[in-house]
Order: sequence, then structure tokens, then C-alpha cells
Amino acid sequence: MNKRGQGLSVNAIIMIVLGLFVLAVLILGFTMGWGNIKDRIAPSNNVKIIADACSIACGTQSQFDFCIYPREIKIGDDALEAINKGLEKKDKLASGDKKSCKELLDYPNFGITKCSSVTCPTLTKTKIPDSTENPS
Repeated sequence: MNKRGQGLSVNAIIMIVLGLFVLAVLILGFTMGWGNIKDRIAPSNNVKIIADACSIACGTQSQFDFCIYPREIKIGDDALEAINKGLEKKDKLASGDKKSCKELLDYPNFGITKCSSVTCPTLTKTKIPDSTENPS
């Protein structure tokens, strides 16, 4: 039997690659600290991500994304204090709040610039007539 052409199976190669990946993650976790790994996968502060998204919405003139779409703010206490500096208590931002880019313009320390290419509509709540009301 000639075994010269026989090599590693595809399954063995996949297992070796996965093993090397897991080993690399373990080495990084123990040397850099698990907190740094967690922040790279799921950041605890998304201010920069929101500011970039608002900038893109302005650049593409997306009225919905800039004016209406609510973005959930995830931010640490120290950064939150810097953003809320000089604001009244009722106007202060909190982690977990959902605000549109237009609403975040009220927080100059957040880093969102005014967008002159998008005109946000003023939303008014209209009353929907009740079916029991008699229109006369």
C-alpha cells in the first residue's frame, strides 16, 4: 500500500486551527487581562460609535437615522460626568438612555456636530379620533 499521498484530513486541519485560536485567546487574556479582551468584543463605552454613526447619517443625508432613530448610550461614570458637565439635573444624560443624533446635539461634550445637510421635521402628536365619538 502506497501512503505517500496521504495527508491530514480536513477535520484535523480545522481542529488544529481552532486549537491555535483558543490558545491565542487564552494567552492574550492572561497577559493583557480579561477586561481588555471583553472591551474589544463588547465595548462598555459606545460614545465614539454613536458619534461616528451620526456623522455617517449626516453625510448620507439620512433624515430618519439622524433625526428619529434612537441609539442606546453605554457609558462609564467618569465619561458620563464629563458629558453632563454644566448641565442641569433634568437635562443630564444617563447610561442606558436612548436618544437620536438630533437630541444628542444638546450635549456638546458628546462630540456630535450639527448637521446642516439634514432638516429634521418637528414631530407633533395628532389625536386619533375615538370610534365612539359622534362626529357632528
